[in-house]
Amino acid sequence: MIDIFLSPKRYIQKPGALADVRAYLPDVGRHPMVLSDALVHALIAPHFDRSRFPSGFSPHFVRFGVECSLTEIARLVKIAADEHVDFI
Repeated sequence: MIDIFLSPKRYIQKPGALADVRAYLPDVGRHPMVLSDALVHALIAPHFDRSRFPSGFSPHFVRFGVECSLTEIARLVKIAADEHVDFI
């Protein structure tokens, strides 16, 4: 069996990183899918206020389901296609 791990080119983790989110995301794309549970959504949503980003930057918030399954993945793929997201 072969394990494959894919990751982004950039991974940013530091205290206060979300306060600087506008400095990183517009270079990646304009229409992100922000995937989280209800608790994380409440914590991060204020950092994605559209007034803090350039015109045309529009995050789409999606609540993650109960568990990772093929059904949940299919749901997220459909949302990403329907909303024309360019990164997650």
